[in-house]
Amino acid sequence: MRTTRRTAVLLALVAACLLAVTACSVPGGYSVATLNKQPEAALTYPGSTEVQLRHFDGTRGNYVGKGGPAEVGLLGTTSATPAEVIAYYSGVLVPTGWTQTQDDPNDTAYPGRVAHLVAWVKGVLSYSIIIWTDAAATKYDTNLESTA
Repeated sequence: MRTTRRTAVLLALVAACLLAVTACSVPGGYSVATLNKQPEAALTYPGSTEVQLRHFDGTRGNYVGKGGPAEVGLLGTTSATPAEVIAYYSGVLVPTGWTQTQDDPNDTAYPGRVAHLVAWVKGVLSYSIIIWTDAAATKYDTNLESTA
């Protein structure tokens, strides 16, 4: 009887720990490492300069909020027009199963800058690009993350 009670308490403790860990995990189920295995993670406009890879490990949820997903992407500069950059990304993503879900040529997410935002989804993954002009160059920022 005493062994049964200890076993029950131990199982309850293990279940509580598992619940706490899964409730506080990063949303989406993807880590930076698994996102980087996706071919789109390093998709770069041909001839780009000043390419900088970036990532965000995500934030774990807690009892107050659900956290945020891991993200990977890159920043790049090109002499191509924003329309040429968008056409390139659409031409690569759509034939491989991505569906365009957003096209906002007047995105103002960054104060003081109007940019063109285009987004695609494929399963639980989301891919977006923000494009803007700066002096004589076109700059862009890509982002791949899980939407689950």
